[in-house]
Amino acid sequence: MTRTCTVCGIRTHKTCTGCRFTAYCSTRCQKEHWILHVVECDNPGREITTADRLAAGVLSPGLLNHKQTLLDYCLLQACVTDDQERLIAMYTELFQDLGIKPAVVHKWRIERRLHEGLVQAFKAAGERASPATLEWLSCHAAVFDSEYNMEDARTIAHSFAQSRELVAWVYIGMPQTDTVEDMVRTRSTWTHSQIICFMLYVALLTANPVLTMGDPWVVFGYCVFLDDDPIVEQLDSLYCGLISRCTFEEFHNAFITCTLLDLMDRKGLQGARNQMPPEFTSLMCRSTRHLPPIWRFKAYIVSQRIETDHHILISYGFANCSNDAEHNRLRLLYAKAFREWKISALPLQVAMQNNRIYEYIASCPYFKGNKAERQFLRRILCRRSELSDEDIHALIVRTRAGFVS
Repeated sequence: MTRTCTVCGIRTHKTCTGCRFTAYCSTRCQKEHWILHVVECDNPGREITTADRLAAGVLSPGLLNHKQTLLDYCLLQACVTDDQERLIAMYTELFQDLGIKPAVVHKWRIERRLHEGLVQAFKAAGERASPATLEWLSCHAAVFDSEYNMEDARTIAHSFAQSRELVAWVYIGMPQTDTVEDMVRTRSTWTHSQIICFMLYVALLTANPVLTMGDPWVVFGYCVFLDDDPIVEQLDSLYCGLISRCTFEEFHNAFITCTLLDLMDRKGLQGARNQMPPEFTSLMCRSTRHLPPIWRFKAYIVSQRIETDHHILISYGFANCSNDAEHNRLRLLYAKAFREWKISALPLQVAMQNNRIYEYIASCPYFKGNKAERQFLRRILCRRSELSDEDIHALIVRTRAGFVS
């Protein structure tokens, strides 16, 4: 079967010899794409390092979510000083512009000289390297402290998050003199719905993507869109306008009574609200207890910060995956289906109920699955009548394995 080369788009019969899945027209194209493909290939021929995952993550949005990689290359501790974006940009320049191989970076880390190696690489690159990046590297050796462990990083990230939360805390009318401890003590008496509303305030007031906050992405309607959809900015603006015109108590009461849309109208935001699609309106009129499971499923597919019930995944073929590689492959294909093949969530749910998921995906106008993808999806996306306890346990383990807490 003729396919399209992943790199250049030329028609070809050739595929990666490891997975027999990804199409390439030549060795040159395969080598060019290998830095991304190696972490997805079912049979890469060697052990995958966290440096491989780092390179694939910074060069392909959405893949930088492996916990040990974030720790090994200092991205967790960098968030405490707001250096994370600068660090990602530095690694992107390192791999993309300077052409440094992940194996080299892995060696630097193993030999405990990551910062030294990075500085030397940027100095040796001369005019190909950004002077601003080299200057930043030279002044931020502390970011690369190798003595951090996962618990240290979590503690730092948690403290940084709390400092941002204080911004929202004062905004909702709490005393400006409150400390983090005061805030935590008061919030311990709050209901779950109050906390969810507050998390949305934190995201909006600190320019933090709502997707990174977990549950608010689902219950406030962001799940209707993808994170790179231009309409997300309109939704941010709509909610920012609302919280500037009502009290936190008004917002929370409207949330728990499913009347946020009415509150928007009463506060003069009907025009902006009417620009939202019908799926958003329908979702916002429902109690959070009765949201269609498809939205939780979509959240699991597009974000590793949002956990989901394994029972939902059973309905979408994940119980048919025999190992971690197949589980991850199916997750990536669903992400591709949402982002590139433009499938819609609610029709997907209907297809699931009728045991016709593959038929629905394949019928979408933008579907361009190659032969290997079609064969894999046909095999996996069929409903099993019975599952053993071992099958369910394996699914639960795989579901939680890549979750970023």
